[in-house]
Amino acid sequence: MFALNQRLKKKEKQFNSHYGSIPVFRAGIHEGIVTAIEIGDLKREIAFHGDTMNVCSRIQGLCKIFNRKILISEQVNQNKEISQNFKVTPLGSQILEGRKHSVEVFAVE
Repeated sequence: MFALNQRLKKKEKQFNSHYGSIPVFRAGIHEGIVTAIEIGDLKREIAFHGDTMNVCSRIQGLCKIFNRKILISEQVNQNKEISQNFKVTPLGSQILEGRKHSVEVFAVE
């Protein structure tokens, strides 16, 4: 994500002149069990389902609210390599739609 955003920043003028806007990408990262299934007869796709995907989506939705590019859950933040290689800022406990319990969310820069 960081490399992608750097490349987009370098081409900011081109995007602005050609499309009138600049693409913005955000990511919500969580870990857990995911069900992957292949769907379709003529046009096959792989679809991912489960609570983990829902939490990722809800965390990604918080990116815009907190004006951050990457947010991670507490489960992901337990990986010590993340804090060794990136600046991690706690954003507190967040109540996510469709969940009974709140999730600790962290920004990664």
